[in-house]
Amino acid sequence: MSSGIFEENDYRLIWSLHEAALTPTEASFQARRLLEEMEPGSSALLQKTATGKPFLADDPRCISFSHAARAVAVVMANVPVGMDIEAPEARLLRVKDRVFRPEECLWAGNDLVRLTTLWTAREAMYKLDGGRGLDFRKELWAECSEASNFPSVAWFCRKEREAESVSLRYLQLPDHLVCLAFRSEK
Repeated sequence: MSSGIFEENDYRLIWSLHEAALTPTEASFQARRLLEEMEPGSSALLQKTATGKPFLADDPRCISFSHAARAVAVVMANVPVGMDIEAPEARLLRVKDRVFRPEECLWAGNDLVRLTTLWTAREAMYKLDGGRGLDFRKELWAECSEASNFPSVAWFCRKEREAESVSLRYLQLPDHLVCLAFRSEK
């Protein structure tokens, strides 16, 4: 197992990469362990909203969890945040036309890193939103540029409200990609 911590002004990210695939129970245990390592005593404050979004009772900081087959990550931020961790996988080639917009598919082509970039952005945005029923293709999208493999801006567009921009940040780990989504300042 390997692990690491990355910090910026508004957030702290901690992760662990594992040799073998984790069961959901093991991933949950590892996420709580990482949260406790990041902030001793915080796992006792862990709760979930009615939609399943995690939060810390009596703590204004925001948290997000994610796990892939062999990875677990936790982020704690002073601002609303959503996060996803994934390893590039060929399954994205099969679903890309159903999940991503045509312009995103054109940008990504068959590049697994770019497809993973788009997927992690959507998952991070979904977790940031904390609601249910987001249509990944119709209500979420990233601004893609040939100049970059990592879009820095994405958009929510739920039917009942105006489009809202989201800031994206990425961290490349060995065999995995982490995306963090933050609400853009108004």
